[in-house]
Amino acid sequence: MRFGDEETKRVAVLLRRNIFYEQEVLQLLRSLVESYEAFRMPKSFMANCVVMTHAVLRQMEMYGGSGNLVLRKKKGGRKPKAKKPKAGEGGEGGEGGEGAGEGADGGAGAGEGADGGEGAEAASAWQEEAFDFERNLHDFVAHRAVLEKYVGLLRAFDEVEPQVTHGVLRLLCRLIKQCKLEPMLFQVGVLQVFLEVLERPSISSAQNAELSKFCRHVTLTLTLTLTLTVTLTLTLTLTLTLTLTLTLTKFCRHVTGRFFEQARHNPALFVEALFCKLTLILTLTLTLTLTVTLTLTRRSSGSGPTSAR
Repeated sequence: MRFGDEETKRVAVLLRRNIFYEQEVLQLLRSLVESYEAFRMPKSFMANCVVMTHAVLRQMEMYGGSGNLVLRKKKGGRKPKAKKPKAGEGGEGGEGGEGAGEGADGGAGAGEGADGGEGAEAASAWQEEAFDFERNLHDFVAHRAVLEKYVGLLRAFDEVEPQVTHGVLRLLCRLIKQCKLEPMLFQVGVLQVFLEVLERPSISSAQNAELSKFCRHVTLTLTLTLTLTVTLTLTLTLTLTLTLTLTLTKFCRHVTGRFFEQARHNPALFVEALFCKLTLILTLTLTLTLTVTLTLTRRSSGSGPTSAR
């Protein structure tokens, strides 16, 4: 707090911590944003959600990383069943009076009275943890429904208050810089909204300078990203083609060199190179078969007349 006396500042800090203690503020706001329907609900509903969320995030960011705020969070698991009181306990006047008396004394009856067991079980179902602004911001903004509702409100930038547009742009800037989720903006529907905004004549006014700058930044970033991606793809393709070409050239040179090296010691390879190896083998086999057949035929014809004599 920057204004007021010390007592006012102290009370304001306590109130602010109590608001964030249950860790349900952002969850409630996210539910409201996700429930917004542009064609059935007025734009003022979404505009109020944007302004409220912007204010809450500013307050929560003051505690980010300081460790001064502790939040209460529900533990996972099933809720323990409440124990039923036994028959006769608390029904008599004497025992009931004692229980009431103990509860009235400050502290003892809170744990031992009728609500003592339920209070202990409820306390065990919660745990405390240090506040982490970055994680809470990521949980809120990393939902496509939230992003679509925020970006969709930019279509009516000339119908809403400037603070509403500022709240939308601040959340989108947090999405890019703090959450590192800029690729979520690289969608056809989101870019179409940005282009529609840039084509409006009223975007050139001074009060819309922030919106114009942001839309141009996103579209320019996407253009550069696509250009770089295409360049890298072409470079990789050319590199692979060059590598394959060099490999093929090296292999062809290696085989050709081995042929001439072997032919230097065996000149018959030049003749074999003119024929397929399988054809050569079949030719040799056929030649050998014909030679054996002719030899046997000649021997048979020569032994005939000799036997007749």
